[in-house]
Amino acid sequence: MATVSVITPFYDGNDHMKAWQGSICDNENYLRKMNDEKKTSHSIEVILVNDSPGIDPVLTGINSGKKNWHTIANPKNIGIHGSRVHGLSKAKGEYVLFLDQDDILRYDALYAFLEEAKKHEGEDAVIISNALIDLGNEKQKLVRTASHRALMWDFDTYIRVGTQIISPGQCLIKRSLIPDFWKENLLKENGSDDFFLWLLMMKNGVAGVFFDEPLYHHIDTGSNISADSSATDRSCFEFLDLLSGKEIMSEKEISTLRKTLSVKSRFRKGNALKKLLISMAHPMVVGTNVIYKAKTKTGYGFGRTAPGK
Repeated sequence: MATVSVITPFYDGNDHMKAWQGSICDNENYLRKMNDEKKTSHSIEVILVNDSPGIDPVLTGINSGKKNWHTIANPKNIGIHGSRVHGLSKAKGEYVLFLDQDDILRYDALYAFLEEAKKHEGEDAVIISNALIDLGNEKQKLVRTASHRALMWDFDTYIRVGTQIISPGQCLIKRSLIPDFWKENLLKENGSDDFFLWLLMMKNGVAGVFFDEPLYHHIDTGSNISADSSATDRSCFEFLDLLSGKEIMSEKEISTLRKTLSVKSRFRKGNALKKLLISMAHPMVVGTNVIYKAKTKTGYGFGRTAPGK
């Protein structure tokens, strides 16, 4: 038997609640069906963390006897990282999946995640699914090449290019593997607490198992935090400051990631001439990212949510 706790921060997100709740209900129903057919005993716990004082989430049926669905409220607005940690503190499942309010899961995602996790039960590993990126007029898998699959949990790529995971909704995580440092050092700036988590887990020796099924669906609403590169960069610099001097990452690793973020931020914002000058001044950073994009055939080298070409 395995239980997964789905933890979702809510912030002024009632426009998304119908799709979010429908997605989880579909997964709950499929899990129940497969438990009957396959004689498994998987279960779901749902924790919605209200980080939007004065606005209550509008859900249907959540209080009608569904004891595994919980809504908890932060006493004040504390951001995505704090909300995830608050939800985690209430979670009972052996596994955790952090799902954003504006993203959904494939109807069979949680069953597929838990079945894959069974194959790695004795390992310290996070299960990483592929993702379907929905840009409205275009839908595309995040990972489409063998080269990219090989880099989904590669520390050097994470500090020289960036995180390969678009959202923690792609990941089934053993609750026991989530580092105390992540739970105790909350980021004030939204956007990169997941990147922070992956780096800490890698440094703790946690492995990444890539599961090539698009179980997680990222919907580009135009207002996703992950689409705001400036906010994400500020959030990254915040966790790098927290890591400095803690002997979790070396100062060289911290400096490398700081330089990667800084150069890529200026490159994204620059005109053609500015991009050329930045490339000449920082050939290693720009060259590494250009080679990455060519090998992986993805648009995620310079912008976190740009469509792949």
